[in-house]
Amino acid sequence: MPNNFLIGDGSMSLAGLTAGQVTRGNTAALKGADPIAGFGWELPNSAVPVSAAVYFKAARAMTLNYIDIDLVYSIRSTPSGGAWSESLCWGTVSRGKAPTFPFGGPESADFGTVDFWNPDNIPAGSYGYDGYLHQDEFYSVILKSWIPTDGTASATSRHVTSPISLNINSGDYLVFQMAPASYGGDFEMQVLLAYT
Repeated sequence: MPNNFLIGDGSMSLAGLTAGQVTRGNTAALKGADPIAGFGWELPNSAVPVSAAVYFKAARAMTLNYIDIDLVYSIRSTPSGGAWSESLCWGTVSRGKAPTFPFGGPESADFGTVDFWNPDNIPAGSYGYDGYLHQDEFYSVILKSWIPTDGTASATSRHVTSPISLNINSGDYLVFQMAPASYGGDFEMQVLLAYT
């Protein structure tokens, strides 16, 4: 393996180490002339259920071209019995005003209602299901992990890099939420935004 496998063409490449294997991250989407802004935040010892958000105002009109979001969950203690850990995480736009919470984004006028078909009456979770599509929700991920009583292999993570081409107006707010819905722990989100 070359000594500079993480560095090339004057830019740094993202890498992840999983099960003893190094994999290169896809930085091509974030490389180039687009400005990049980023931030990170954490719910270091969340109890459940809880929902928290960070949000910020766009100072000018722009187009979000790519998002690169990393989510990580790890336990802070072991459960007395096995338990599921789950957190719903999403990013959306509040058009023209600061969001009020709980915030899920406005209903999209471009789609009809969301229907639910379940002929065998299988128990189905309804957390976050409100019967419509949310307008301007550009990111949605679920972190889920089984936590055995000894805590072995119970951390989980997701990494998403995606082109989105989302127009943002001056005065719009970007909103990033995490909603742990079961066993608590440490939840973290790192965000990079490439825009023009």
